[in-house]
Amino acid sequence: MKPYHLLLLAAAIVCSLSATAQSNYKPGYLLNTNGDTTRGYINYREWSENPATIEFKTALNSDKSKITPADVTGFEIAGLAAYKTYNGPVSTDETSGDRLPDSRDTSFTNGQIFLKVLQKGNIVTLYSYQDRIKARYFISEGSQGPTELIYRTYHSTDRQNSSIEENTYRKQLSVIASKNNLLDGKLNIYIQRSEYSYPGMLSIVSKLNNFKTVKEDNTTKANYFYAGAGVNVALYQTRSVYNKVDGQTHTSVLPRVTGGFNFFMDQNTQALAFRIELGVGANKYESYYPNLVSPSDEIVYHFTQIMYSIEPEVLYNLYNAQNFKFYSGLGFHMAYAQYVDKGLIQKNGSDFDHQPDELFRLNKYFTSFALKAGIIINKKIDISVAYLTTSDVNSNSDFFINNNFIQAGINYSFK
Repeated sequence: MKPYHLLLLAAAIVCSLSATAQSNYKPGYLLNTNGDTTRGYINYREWSENPATIEFKTALNSDKSKITPADVTGFEIAGLAAYKTYNGPVSTDETSGDRLPDSRDTSFTNGQIFLKVLQKGNIVTLYSYQDRIKARYFISEGSQGPTELIYRTYHSTDRQNSSIEENTYRKQLSVIASKNNLLDGKLNIYIQRSEYSYPGMLSIVSKLNNFKTVKEDNTTKANYFYAGAGVNVALYQTRSVYNKVDGQTHTSVLPRVTGGFNFFMDQNTQALAFRIELGVGANKYESYYPNLVSPSDEIVYHFTQIMYSIEPEVLYNLYNAQNFKFYSGLGFHMAYAQYVDKGLIQKNGSDFDHQPDELFRLNKYFTSFALKAGIIINKKIDISVAYLTTSDVNSNSDFFINNNFIQAGINYSFK
């Protein structure tokens, strides 16, 4: 079986098993309606919207139960996230540019939902709620319940292609600041210029809470740089006339160095990652064949490639434990080749006088897809293997060569 068949088979097996590897139970607890706390494990996902329900286990080997906002006053996943149950009005007007209402929309619904705790301080607590309609921010003072910070926008009926914004949240924040004797001229200007966004709201609340840094609670810095080394296994194949005159396939195994940056979509779950990887490596091709035209000699066709590459990748941790991760994914490999030591020599090693230029119509730019899989040990050691799809080495229709690669390496990550 060819190497890429093996890799594709492994990828298929991994994908078939992925459904059982999606659970991500982390230590946490429920805040019960009677004031008690129930400790256990919560299935923590990369929630693009606030969860309507969560899955909870009292032990990892116990049955799961589904928890709704009506069942608890909140829950926390240790060191990762906290949510509070809210029962009250939630605005339902659209604020997206392509879905703005044609007139002022004050519609709302009364719901029981989980609010995500973004920052809890001595003065105020900031929450967020994201659903299919929009992102909303809520705030509470002391022991009071959360209140939505209101922002509306809608099309203007007087002016074409314009919209009206109601920044009610600025007034709400100013009132809180004034009530707590914090509203000086500088803070007032800051509030009046603030945007209704995650960084905007978090920045204002951090000032109200007198925090020196703007930071969400329960967040970790998981993104990292990495560097390492490995091997390039280049698999050269021949076609057309060159193949018919006994132009040979060749396998090259030479070193490669790598470095890059790994970015997680969710810093806490660390399931879906994007990478940019840079690499420098060498490949060598060498093939003996009998020259059938004058001069008729036994010759060796050879060249060495120095490859400079950049590869964006999308990776998913199929197994995602604290100190061990198993991932797979897809990349798009782009490379530039510098050629050294290219030419024809006689089989005995002596020079070959005839060096036809057309024989070396070697390509300098290459693109291919990369299928990658690997493991990460103790958040530091990354061992991976990748298969790169076929690309053409040259553009000579008579002496045609293409290749693909198997790359293996080990990287060390650092923040």
